[in-house]
Amino acid sequence: MVNEIEHVVTQFERGALNRRQLISSLLLLAAPAAAGAQPAKAVCPGQTVNHSHLYISDLQRSIKFYSDLLGATVRDTSPGNATLLLPGKAGWISLTVTKEKPYINHVAYGVNFDSAKRIATDINALYPGSKARETGATMQGANTRSVYLYDPDGLYLQIVPKDDDGWLPSGPVGSRILKGEKL
Repeated sequence: MVNEIEHVVTQFERGALNRRQLISSLLLLAAPAAAGAQPAKAVCPGQTVNHSHLYISDLQRSIKFYSDLLGATVRDTSPGNATLLLPGKAGWISLTVTKEKPYINHVAYGVNFDSAKRIATDINALYPGSKARETGATMQGANTRSVYLYDPDGLYLQIVPKDDDGWLPSGPVGSRILKGEKL
């Protein structure tokens, strides 16, 4: 690339290129190098869009809708909650009944998960306003399988292991997993 830059500058010095043409040529020469530049090392490189968590008004109606629309199947349920697997294990949908107006609670990104504590700490070091935190204790006990955070616009996100498939700690599948049973 050095030879190409020298050639363009020489053409400018000889008057074959005006200043605008020189700048355009230099930018065009630099563009492929910038495009091939490696991005900064990510805190936890994303592997998948793992799931979306929706607050809905009617659980059975929503299960039927997503089953009919996307071919989703029920993975696990607990009172007022369900997780639906998408065909081909492309991800899943988490449904929770609310008495408020239905809304999208969060989107979860699947990563090669090593430690919720490390991920939350690293995110907070880079983006203190994200308020990244481990899931922490739940009614069913300790839960360190994810990290919740806010993006710069205040959108709620979750970081989870890429193969997390939506079991609910209080559901039949989740209860068996927590007891250490093989599925």
